[in-house]
Amino acid sequence: MRLRHLVLAVSVCSLLAITSAAAELADTQVFRIGHDYSEIGTLDPTRGAGTDSKTPIHTIFEGLARFPLGKLTYDEIEPALAESWEISESGLVWTFHLRQGVMFHKGYGEMTSEDVKFSYERHTDPDTGSVWAGNYAGIIERIETPSPYEVRFILKTPYPWFLTLVLDTDGGYIVSKAAVEDLGLDDFQFNPVGTGPFEFSNYVPMDKLVLARFDEYWRGTPILEEVVYHLLPDETARVLALKAGELDALRGSEEAQWVQSRIDEGYIVDLSRTQLQEIYINLTREPWDDIRVRRALAHAIDREAFLQYFGIVAEPAYFSGFPPHVFGSLTLEECPSVLQYEYNPAKARQLLAEAGFPDGFTDSTYISETPGRLNPWLIVQEQLRAVGINLELIVVEHSVFHEKSRGDENSLTDYACNRVPLADVFLTQFFHSDSIVGKDTAVTNFSHYGDVLDSIDEEIEAARATTDLEEQRLLYQTAQMKLLRDIPSIPCFVRGAVLVRQPYVDLGYELEATLLYGYAVTENTRILEH
Repeated sequence: MRLRHLVLAVSVCSLLAITSAAAELADTQVFRIGHDYSEIGTLDPTRGAGTDSKTPIHTIFEGLARFPLGKLTYDEIEPALAESWEISESGLVWTFHLRQGVMFHKGYGEMTSEDVKFSYERHTDPDTGSVWAGNYAGIIERIETPSPYEVRFILKTPYPWFLTLVLDTDGGYIVSKAAVEDLGLDDFQFNPVGTGPFEFSNYVPMDKLVLARFDEYWRGTPILEEVVYHLLPDETARVLALKAGELDALRGSEEAQWVQSRIDEGYIVDLSRTQLQEIYINLTREPWDDIRVRRALAHAIDREAFLQYFGIVAEPAYFSGFPPHVFGSLTLEECPSVLQYEYNPAKARQLLAEAGFPDGFTDSTYISETPGRLNPWLIVQEQLRAVGINLELIVVEHSVFHEKSRGDENSLTDYACNRVPLADVFLTQFFHSDSIVGKDTAVTNFSHYGDVLDSIDEEIEAARATTDLEEQRLLYQTAQMKLLRDIPSIPCFVRGAVLVRQPYVDLGYELEATLLYGYAVTENTRILEH
């Protein structure tokens, strides 16, 4: 199963000469990144699910395995902190052989199997504040450490995609057991200790996060001396700093003209389409518990309107659950037209009247201040107003948005995410009954699907139990059809991060696809003479 490349890199200059091995290094090896948040919620990988923290967490921590740099190809997953692994014939025992001599930051010594066991027990336990516990629900029976460099995961049932749970993303990172025990859960959040190429140096809210080169990094001493995330939520300020040469890279606007302007100015622009932007409907709240109101919402949204804003950055989405590039996704040809919910404001108003709201109704939702989240919702707000739904947008900091949405305080929750390209991951996190927000294993089932309405648990778990790809595909398509019938969510469009860098920034790899919301920084990333 192979993910097609979804990242477009554009530049007006020739990169061959710039990124050649013979290129001269700049005297100062500091990578200055414009981070589009005023604060970072946490640097603890067990607690950090927000886009504000994911990229720096990836720079500090590593997993047992990883995707090849700049790619999202499942069949090319390669060793990282584990140098090899093997699976028992039953599929119930996964044994990982750890790399020896891998050192933790801050003098916390060598990584061993005890750290790995501790990390995954922490990730799977909701009492630690883990936002990833639902990923592991019903999968791991226990973890054994037969030696300092060997870890065995004994599963409850065979899970053919177990590697996705030990990758360097989401809940797959390895932390230092000693550091967590020394510092405690709260202090560890801003004194993180991992094994990555850069270690935590200092953090000043509303100003910057500084990571320093880790000289003992097992892959080799990094070229960069520091990675500095400048906290600049104002997009104009980030662009001005880039043009003034005060920033080397940033995450930019998805607005079509903005992207074209950066291309015309000679910057390297990397575009990705790996995120499904979706509106999750809280089925426990009136009037959204009425299928007619949910159908009205679906018919009120004009997906094509988003393309006027996003241009080449986005494409329309018609199916719930996961982006169209993920194995098992429906196609338009496979889906009945009635479940595609074409844009039809008159139909939306009719359905609202039938549900007892001839004059519409008013509701509110918390939404992140970040432009990539807020601007699409301004489009949605206008579309809903046209059919009589007056939606108040309560704009808050991104970390507060996560608190509110995960705290079950929204009727409608806007969410988009990068996940490993497997349908199981998306369906489990957003629609499995074990992942309902408010339960002990809460992750991101904002709709309470599987609680108020019948679940798709059976399809998810049946797909896990078979290695037959065709059977898996049919099960995932059945699950998508159920979601379209019940409408616990409204798919809007597929989008991704817009990443911009100066021509003199050599990432050290070719970027074709990414799960991050920024650039992955490695030991080979460097600043060239300019």
